[in-house]
Amino acid sequence: MAVPTAPIKSSTNATRPPRLSDRLLLCSDGLTDMVSHTEINTVLNQKKSTDAIKALIQTAMNAGGKGNTSVIIVYNRSY
Repeated sequence: MAVPTAPIKSSTNATRPPRLSDRLLLCSDGLTDMVSHTEINTVLNQKKSTDAIKALIQTAMNAGGKGNTSVIIVYNRSY
């Protein structure tokens, strides 16, 4: 397995500690290069996690993505 040599992009938008039922999106640039943050938020707010993952990947592919799109949603059920 190769280790990436490019710097890892980091984005933190949290302004408060996580609460129960919060969802954390972890994704590759295959998603964020193809889909706007506004569109990502819209999908996340309209769909449950499993449907949102599928919808986000499909949206990236429809926007011209060539694959290599990873999406993980972590659902905070308890501490």
